[in-house]
Amino acid sequence: MIKVSSDKLLKIMIGLCIVTAQVAVAHFIVKHYLKPGRAEEVAAERGREKKEKVRNVSRDTAEGDGREKKKPANRTDSIGEIYLVKDIVVNPAGTGGRRYVSMDLALEIGSAATATELQQKEPVIRDLVIRLLLQKRIEDLDGREDADRLKYQIVRALALKLGEDKVANVYLSNFVLQ
Repeated sequence: MIKVSSDKLLKIMIGLCIVTAQVAVAHFIVKHYLKPGRAEEVAAERGREKKEKVRNVSRDTAEGDGREKKKPANRTDSIGEIYLVKDIVVNPAGTGGRRYVSMDLALEIGSAATATELQQKEPVIRDLVIRLLLQKRIEDLDGREDADRLKYQIVRALALKLGEDKVANVYLSNFVLQ
């Protein structure tokens, strides 16, 4: 039988604990940060951020003519009529059907006459929002800034489809990312 002094045994035990901790940290890093395809995802995300910065700057001026666009009035005292678009469910891009977004929209509109028009055109509105969501990945939908960007994109798309004065604002009355 080999006799090991208690001092050497203590050093061996400490060494084993350190090695075990290093293996656990390495496993965590590989699993969460270096998984296959992660480098391409990071590069794509950086490219999207740069494009979005350019879009944010160009969004403040009209396309090509240098005039400033009308910015929606910051109305805290009165909100117009609300038209609800309920139960929009979509599988975002890149999820393979394993994840989904469920949302209800509240569209701020100017009048009851506009509500009647939107009710007749609800299939067009739903199609527009669904197509917009189908282009988004989970990473494009999971933050506050992402929600603000989505709301802006919905307002702009509706303005192009229905006319500038139809929808003043979009509120996410229900938003579930699963």
